[in-house]
This record gives sequence, structure tokens and C-alpha cells, in this order.
Amino acid sequence: MNKITESEIEKFAIELLEKQGYQYIYGPSIAPDLPTSDLPALSEARQAGSETHKRKM
Repeated sequence: MNKITESEIEKFAIELLEKQGYQYIYGPSIAPDLPTSDLPALSEARQAGSETHKRKM
């Protein structure tokens, strides 16, 4: 069985979105003076999304 890596999935998703007219911009290019460690962690983003979902209900 072939394994799919996160990187392959990311590249595939980017290609699909570009075909739909979206422009890919590398994250650090958006806020070059902001260290990566200052960006919210994925777990924090999930928690925030979960809280937003609860408020809508």
C-alpha cells in the first residue's frame, strides 16, 4: 500500500485551489516580520473554531 504524506496532500490542495483561480502565497511572505512561534498553534485554531461553532447553535 502506498503512503500519502502531508506534503503531498498540501501540494495537491494548492494545485486544486490554483486551478480555481486562487493565488498561493507562502505563509511567511504574508507577515515576514512575525516569527512562526507567534502564530497560533493548530490546537488553538481548532479550539477557537469549536467555540464559534457552539455559539452558532
